[in-house]
Amino acid sequence: REVDIKDEIKENLVEVEKIEQRVNIGLVSKEEASAQINDKQNLMTALKAERKSLKLDKILVETLEAEIKELQDKLDKLHIMQNQGKISHESVYVKLKTEYETQLEDKSTEYNKQKRNITNWLNILELDVQKMKEDIDMTNAKANLGEVSKADADSKQSELEIEIYRKELAYHALNSLKKDFKKREESNGTNFSRKEAECK
Repeated sequence: REVDIKDEIKENLVEVEKIEQRVNIGLVSKEEASAQINDKQNLMTALKAERKSLKLDKILVETLEAEIKELQDKLDKLHIMQNQGKISHESVYVKLKTEYETQLEDKSTEYNKQKRNITNWLNILELDVQKMKEDIDMTNAKANLGEVSKADADSKQSELEIEIYRKELAYHALNSLKKDFKKREESNGTNFSRKEAECK
């Protein structure tokens, strides 16, 4: 998805240059060009925000996964040490086991919370986009019925389309992250929901 975002930003920059060229040769007015460029800049701002958010979310996920894996490895090593008689006092084993399991439960809970949040956000974004598309249809219908002017309808539609585009970008970013969760768990052979339950 990050590659797609980079390409989309480049495409918008090219479009801005083309618009500026059309102004220079008199194909479009400065006012019309200014509105078009503003739309492109808004889209690029949304793309950059999505790219930043995607990177931060990935960092959080990767950090949690690394910490969970480390705690699982420590517990496995602790069990081996206990079985091999390398821990003289049972109380030391119990204390360390309890400490690692508590930390593992906390990290697994946070990891699964992130997964649930993503699913909830995806549902909300989907509903928001659907509502805004309905608003566009309603505005156009009112314009055709003479309740609002075509200029006002066009202006509102432009604003809504930009907001729809932003929300769709966020949806794609979150959906990509959700797929990453699944791929990572499959490749690592790890189910953090199960691990969380095992700690209880």
